[in-house]
Amino acid sequence: MCFTIPGKVVFVTKDTSMATVDYGSEMREAKVIGQKIAVGDYVIVQAHFVVQKIPEKEALESIEMFTCKKNSTS
Repeated sequence: MCFTIPGKVVFVTKDTSMATVDYGSEMREAKVIGQKIAVGDYVIVQAHFVVQKIPEKEALESIEMFTCKKNSTS
């Protein structure tokens, strides 16, 4: 089982085949296949592929949960 943190799309190529995703502490490139995404969307990325776009509220809740968990174990 994998635990994936949502990231925010900060750039999409003109042909929409690649996106830059911001995870707060780092940016990563991800391939986009079969989905329409835009700057500002929150996505789940696995193995450098965008696998799902998720609602902002859900993404922010997940990010906060991870951040709280991370801070409590530090």
